[in-house]
Amino acid sequence: MLLILGLRKFRCKTPSFTPSRPVKLTKAQMMKKLHLVDFNGNRRFLLEKTQHLIGGFAKLPVPGTPPDILHSFMGLASLALMREEGLNRLDPTLCISMQAKERLVSMDWWRGAAV
Repeated sequence: MLLILGLRKFRCKTPSFTPSRPVKLTKAQMMKKLHLVDFNGNRRFLLEKTQHLIGGFAKLPVPGTPPDILHSFMGLASLALMREEGLNRLDPTLCISMQAKERLVSMDWWRGAAV
């Protein structure tokens, strides 16, 4: 089953999800529901169905669909949130690497901002 959260699609283990009803969750709520995500199924879907021969990820799992920058970024972000080996950790709120967040937070103009 796929759980659709904004632009993110996650394979879910829960049988009670009804695809015909829209699911609206905040990022905080979504992060608390990560136990519902089938990481192996999500990883397999990304790497087997949407990854392109030349690199990147396509929008649709249709053979020959070219990759695009948005879906390539979101595919890598999804893999990073699942702690895929070889990828840097990702801050789910800012959708940037933890290193980038640390650098951003250390800047003078950022101090005092809520994250």
